[in-house]
Amino acid sequence: MTRFDKTIAFSGLALAVALAAATAAAAARPGRSPSPRPDHIEHLATELDLTDAQRAAVEKIFDAHHEEMEQNHSELRAAHASLHAQIIDEDFDEGAIRAAASAVAAVEEEMAVARARMLKEMRGILTADQYKDFVELLARHHRAGRMHGRGEFPGPGPHGHGGPSLP
Repeated sequence: MTRFDKTIAFSGLALAVALAAATAAAAARPGRSPSPRPDHIEHLATELDLTDAQRAAVEKIFDAHHEEMEQNHSELRAAHASLHAQIIDEDFDEGAIRAAASAVAAVEEEMAVARARMLKEMRGILTADQYKDFVELLARHHRAGRMHGRGEFPGPGPHGHGGPSLP
């Protein structure tokens, strides 16, 4: 696996885990929607054999990045909608399509940096072996398509498709 593949795998699952886990942690607070996949933290804790202290630290990291991730995700959905509207517009406007595509890229850039910041914090709480296992877990999820809602976690993925909804 190339370094680029590892980076993509690492970033994608981290975002999925971060959004789901942070939403789960935030669900107890008024005004927050409940997580569609509250089992992400548990899955991560089990796979990496996290101590109670590490689990609490992971939850704290996810919670600290929740607002930024939600905002970025919302901006990405809007940017994709704008790009789609430009692509299907009856009047072909290459400049408008390029501008909309650039807006998508700019949001994805911000998301990549935010994920990298979060993962840097994760490195600080995981042992070297756990971090190695984490990278392998991310790669497995990426290869299996689980980072886009098509894997072991029920419910729709970040793009609105995926497994069956939670009961």
